[in-house]
Amino acid sequence: MTILPDLRAALLAVMTLAAVTPAAVGPGATSPQTAVLPSRAGGEAELLEAGFLPERLLPARPWGAEDLLPQVEALRDGAPWRPGSDWPPERSLGDLLAELLARPDAAGRRALLAELERRRPELARAAGPWVPGLVDRAAVDTEAWDPRDDDQAHGIVFGTPWSLEGRPGPWERFAVSRTVQQAVSFVEADLSALKAAEHDFGAYFDDVGTVYEAIAPRPRSHLVGRLAPGGGVTARVPAGEFAAVCVDATVDLPFPLTSCTTDLWILHTVDGRGRLVTDVHSTSDFYHWASGRDVFLPLSRVDGRFVGTLVVRAFGMDAASLPETDGQRRDVVRTGLGNLRRRAEAVFTAAHPDGPPDVAPVGPVRDGGPPALVLAGL
Repeated sequence: MTILPDLRAALLAVMTLAAVTPAAVGPGATSPQTAVLPSRAGGEAELLEAGFLPERLLPARPWGAEDLLPQVEALRDGAPWRPGSDWPPERSLGDLLAELLARPDAAGRRALLAELERRRPELARAAGPWVPGLVDRAAVDTEAWDPRDDDQAHGIVFGTPWSLEGRPGPWERFAVSRTVQQAVSFVEADLSALKAAEHDFGAYFDDVGTVYEAIAPRPRSHLVGRLAPGGGVTARVPAGEFAAVCVDATVDLPFPLTSCTTDLWILHTVDGRGRLVTDVHSTSDFYHWASGRDVFLPLSRVDGRFVGTLVVRAFGMDAASLPETDGQRRDVVRTGLGNLRRRAEAVFTAAHPDGPPDVAPVGPVRDGGPPALVLAGL
């Protein structure tokens, strides 16, 4: 079914809300620098009372398809990076990405990859499906970037989609899409910059491919505390410290439609391996279901110098009253990850005007727990 361009843009904005973690205010609202969302202590009982629906969280692992996350971790940590000769000097994925990104022209990158193929074929085989796509992202940095254009260089590599068929959740109750997209992006920013960018009031109105009228965190939804083992929430996410907030958004729709309002719950936790995990889901009737998960993997050179962060995203949704395709869901993933990278790298560059630090920044994970929700940098 063909969707009119303006309606498609509106649909993309609504869908993108379910694939990113926005926090912003509408035009004329309180300045981001003075807007404060007080947090309150709580646990699972307070989350559920506030409207959080744990059954809408994605299952921990996919069925019937390859899980992208361990593939990316194997690429980062796997045996092919161990020295097999005295070339190249790179001994990690971080070193290779840094070297490739230091070569701004495509020809220079191709030459390095060709040399890698000739002299270290085992490294080339490991890196081949991933590294060229992660560094080929020139379009995202231009005004001509269109996340709906399959032919542009987005700096995003998709994995094999997986299905929620047979898994408990709201997707069981409807004859709808149960497909979850998987993708990875490389961001030259640390966890602090990524989370500051995600929670920056006002920034989402400038994002490519969105038509928001208003975005704001819901009062009394900002909860910080601990999740005890054995509850409904910890059946899907790790027990321990958490931070959560619910975001409400209004999206402009073209004539003869008016606008729609939807929501997104955002939950930050740290898993048993120390990885920062952000889960999202919507409780809005606009969707049959909309759920996603980001896992953040900091990346350094072997000598400890910080390089950036790999963001591994799983996302799926089905709108209740608007048509969409798997291709458009991939558009949503590109929109969310591409805009996040643009904003996070701007935040990181502003915080480090003399260049990246020599060691990996600590980031927002504190005492083994999740980051505080830094809304509008406060």
